[in-house]
Amino acid sequence: MIPLASFLHRIFPYGAYDDSVDIIVSKRLFKPRNDCEPFFLKSPIDWEAKDRLEDRNWRMQLQGWTYFHAVMNIFDEFVDKDKLVRVFLEISRDWYSVYGNDAEDIKTTRMPDSYAWYDMSVGFRALVIAFFLDRIDAYKLNVEKNDREFICAIALKHIRHLANEAIFSLNNHGIFQIQGLLALCQLVEGVDDKDGKIAYAVRQMEELVKTQFDANGIHLEHSPHYHFYVCSTFEAVTQTGWYDNSEIISSRISKALERKRWLVDPLTRPICVGDSILTPQRTVSFLQAPEDSENQEPIISDFDDSGYAVVRSAWRTEPDVASMLFLTGAYHSKSHKHRDCLSFDWFDKGDRVICDSGKYGYRSDKYRNYFLSARAHNSVEIENFDIIKIKPYGSVVKDIKKISVDVYRISAALHYPAINHERQVYFSPGRWVIVCDSLTFQRPKKFTQWFHLAPSLDVKSITGTRVTASDKSRTLIIQCMDKTMRTNAYRGDEVELNGLVSEKDYKYEPAWAIGFSATDKQRLLITSLALGEDEDGEAQEFIVQSILGATSDGEAPTLPFGEVVASQKKVSGTTDGVQANNPPRMLKGVPHSLLRAEEVGGLKLKDGASTYMVELKGLKFHFYANMVGSQPLKLLLPGAINREKGLVDFQRHSWAKDLGGNVISFSDPTISADNDISIGWFQGREESFAVDSLEQIIAGILRDNSISQSAVTILGSSAGGFVSLKLANRFPDARIIAINPQIFLYNYVQSHYERMMKACYPSLPIQQAAETYRDRIIVEPPSESRNAPIFIVQNTMDDRHYELHLKLYLKELKDDSFSISNIASVEEKKVSGLNVLLYEDSLLGHSPPNKETTLEYLKIIDAL
Repeated sequence: MIPLASFLHRIFPYGAYDDSVDIIVSKRLFKPRNDCEPFFLKSPIDWEAKDRLEDRNWRMQLQGWTYFHAVMNIFDEFVDKDKLVRVFLEISRDWYSVYGNDAEDIKTTRMPDSYAWYDMSVGFRALVIAFFLDRIDAYKLNVEKNDREFICAIALKHIRHLANEAIFSLNNHGIFQIQGLLALCQLVEGVDDKDGKIAYAVRQMEELVKTQFDANGIHLEHSPHYHFYVCSTFEAVTQTGWYDNSEIISSRISKALERKRWLVDPLTRPICVGDSILTPQRTVSFLQAPEDSENQEPIISDFDDSGYAVVRSAWRTEPDVASMLFLTGAYHSKSHKHRDCLSFDWFDKGDRVICDSGKYGYRSDKYRNYFLSARAHNSVEIENFDIIKIKPYGSVVKDIKKISVDVYRISAALHYPAINHERQVYFSPGRWVIVCDSLTFQRPKKFTQWFHLAPSLDVKSITGTRVTASDKSRTLIIQCMDKTMRTNAYRGDEVELNGLVSEKDYKYEPAWAIGFSATDKQRLLITSLALGEDEDGEAQEFIVQSILGATSDGEAPTLPFGEVVASQKKVSGTTDGVQANNPPRMLKGVPHSLLRAEEVGGLKLKDGASTYMVELKGLKFHFYANMVGSQPLKLLLPGAINREKGLVDFQRHSWAKDLGGNVISFSDPTISADNDISIGWFQGREESFAVDSLEQIIAGILRDNSISQSAVTILGSSAGGFVSLKLANRFPDARIIAINPQIFLYNYVQSHYERMMKACYPSLPIQQAAETYRDRIIVEPPSESRNAPIFIVQNTMDDRHYELHLKLYLKELKDDSFSISNIASVEEKKVSGLNVLLYEDSLLGHSPPNKETTLEYLKIIDAL
């Protein structure tokens, strides 16, 4: 009987299923991941999983028959083995009825439309078939002739497919393809040229070993977690003895097993480079030789050409006092690769200090996109530079060496025609890290040097380019020496997606992300990260004495950080916040008019498209207007903006022709050069609430352009939705549409909320300001005097806004004062009061629907 491990990549003892064996077997429970809802396999099965198209991993596991992995784990202990075989026959026949006549040379892409013949799916299925063939014979189970013939037929189909070299994948998926092929060849009668197919399988497994692990024994798919996964997989497949005569396989696997200890932190958790999660690896042994117990000095790695560089405390050091710095400069292929070139992970004093943000998972959504992105790693994010679109470079680690008694240096560099990035990381274990980035671009680019703090660390202060954070036992001081840099700080920001860390599959939590940004053609950035005030002083002295060098009189030389260049690039703004060297037009080809405050009472707008600025009560209101007649009018209000694209943002103004009628799009006057916020909710300032002034401006526009209030629709999403709802009681005859709105600003992402409160109400502590100006930061219930309806369009998959804004708001209202329905099935009848229209979009979450979908929703609302 072939060992179970030779068929499975995950083994669980029989007892692990004590509470679910019956439901697995009798009801066909399929639950491939802990985050999945239970799914019951009932014939006919929708093998294409049309309702789960975005979850690629789930679809692959369905087509790979991983349901049977639980069955295989319990098979040898299960009493009624015939019942398990019947389950196998039922499900495999259902699958074969759909795909049995498919061609046998189908090769898919990495993200196929169908996972039926995806490399890993086929490998998994072949191993399931082989397992049942082996167990049927080993236990001499009674299988009818037609059933045995069916199993043989489906096995031969998989053999013919897997023996086709054109479909072979030279990555970790290929392990399952080849093991599946070899297992079936060993167990099935009537295989054409069986010896030739077996020899082919062994050769391909040798190629897999060589492409999975380099000569140093390091896994080549950019993921320490997958190093362990592939090591355990190879250990399992070699238990069969089918590969015993291959020196290549035995030597490379042996080397890879030795290297495991270099790829984990002192708590035996994989470094979260690439697709890795923080799961302790119980098989790691730090002490592999006598000298491992004797040595007390930090040690450095010797596999630079693999793309990793490591400095860590001696193997015998206890985790609570151990240190480790891990830098990645590897790009061998796109497999499991993130945009993390030259990123590093720092462990010190019992836990991570600076951490890679993790794998998250393979579900195609905005979170996966974030965790793959450059801004999710501890490197430099460079405008319009995507390393994944560039040919793999292998390793860019140049060297790693000890340069003084307790300081180590790692050097790495990326060189391309238009972009050069050289990084040197200096490490004093237990004390500090200094990161030096030399950047040279062919033309000026925006760049951000990112540092992601461990979730336990909380930022206590930000002063210029100095950031202080701490947890219960540690203080971290971050200082960027270039004082001209802009400091960015995010924590749990799900709007701009930053400040998130994933330590488990499909789970994430808030953690501080600190970035230093600028736009330039050439810059040297030196940033220190120190574990305390004394350590920070040491780091600053090291920068001056050892990195920059000192003059003969002992004084530090002038810092070459672009301060002189910055002083020569003096930027002055006009009175409306637009840079002086910009043309007077706010939008290309659209005339712009400046209105004096006293002209608010005379807001007759020009025909066609124009932009305007009017200052009222110290606030500058910019708006775009496309006037085509007297009726109707849609007023558009903005959500968060991207400050890098300008402080004035006429959101959705380009939809004017599609929306029809008159269209006006306002920018938020709260956002200005005097603050660093990107979302302002028209709060203005303490002495001047922008919503009050906005009401006055809108009233003037309606009066002076002969537009009745009943012809007005006020539309906004997110922050714009909040302002739309704030205007509801001020314009009782105007229709209000708010998409995924904030309703209680203090329930929004805390970093954005607190930043806004500090900018708008600086004279008061945040809590006191929230109490004093409560009426400004919440949406009031609709007035009984309202005549026109209010529509809140809410994505139920936007958990934060659905639970912490909409539901809490509705609890404050009388049950008969609002209605709730699905926007796709709302009745076409006249409605009044508050109407909640729900939709479901797991991919977009809080992000608003695209133009086409929004226009469709507006059409539905217009019909009501």
